[in-house]
Amino acid sequence: MKYAPVFKDDRKAAYLNPEGAEKPLKSPVPWEVLDRARSYRLQRLRGRCAAADCAALLLYDSTNIRYAFDCSNMQVWCLHSPLRYALIFADGPAIMFELRDGMT
Repeated sequence: MKYAPVFKDDRKAAYLNPEGAEKPLKSPVPWEVLDRARSYRLQRLRGRCAAADCAALLLYDSTNIRYAFDCSNMQVWCLHSPLRYALIFADGPAIMFELRDGMT
């Protein structure tokens, strides 16, 4: 199958894999591993909270929120508009808040 050139510079074609163009992306990491990693991270954060005699963590940095919730990192998107916050209780739920109107 012949594809239309994507780049003007022919040298960049060497980095493309035309055989994989019609195949869906698939993560090499099984879902079970991701679930265990998410649980471990929340458990670790809650443990640090309890060790510091802290009732909850309020996260507003997108990198920290990504670590805690394994959600997409929106650092560039949120650079000048804080759109996402998270609250993790030491003995309760973990809640991520996203501003609905901030996404438009």
